[in-house]
Amino acid sequence: MEKVKHIIIFFSVFVLYLFLNIEISLLVSNLNLSNHLYSTLIKVGGQLFIAFTLILIYYKDFIKDKDDFNKNGKSIIKTSLKYWVVGLLIMIFTNAVINIAVGAIADNEAINRTVLSKNYIYAIVSMVLVAPICEEIIFRLAIGKFINNKYIYPIISGLVFGYAHIIGSHGLEYLYIIPYAALGISFACLYKKTNNIFSTISMHILHNLVCVIILTI
Repeated sequence: MEKVKHIIIFFSVFVLYLFLNIEISLLVSNLNLSNHLYSTLIKVGGQLFIAFTLILIYYKDFIKDKDDFNKNGKSIIKTSLKYWVVGLLIMIFTNAVINIAVGAIADNEAINRTVLSKNYIYAIVSMVLVAPICEEIIFRLAIGKFINNKYIYPIISGLVFGYAHIIGSHGLEYLYIIPYAALGISFACLYKKTNNIFSTISMHILHNLVCVIILTI
């Protein structure tokens, strides 16, 4: 029964995350706000609401891992960087190969570039702060609650993470699940290694920050 409960919670928070992100964007579009500041505040507020909701759901795990990270932060970061670099290199290689085959960048990357160009503040909050927290809680912590196998867990976690980043793609663009899944699998292995969600959150923040810097150069 405990496993069933965690499966239900995972699907609930996964759907909630996707639904609220879509609804927030639709709300701002329908309001047709002329004031750029108001639309930014609504989007940022909505994103922070999602993050705080997920933290509350997994509050005990979050606090436990925070305390552990405060005590062992240096060793955790040292281990985390190794896993991130491996995932990053595989992601870069597979992304380049698929880019040549498909002839276009991933839809998710195209969307991020558009958001960065239109609303930089919202993009920074969403991509560098909120997304890493929410996605690591959902795809690493939540899935880890009901999948304990050290081989199956990283694969499922990585594939679901990858799929979440290609929703709405068409045809060969679905191949971009490979680079995203590679990074997701790397983060899942890291979470299993450290048993601390802050290890993957910190690396996800670093990864997205590097991406934002590259996209804005």
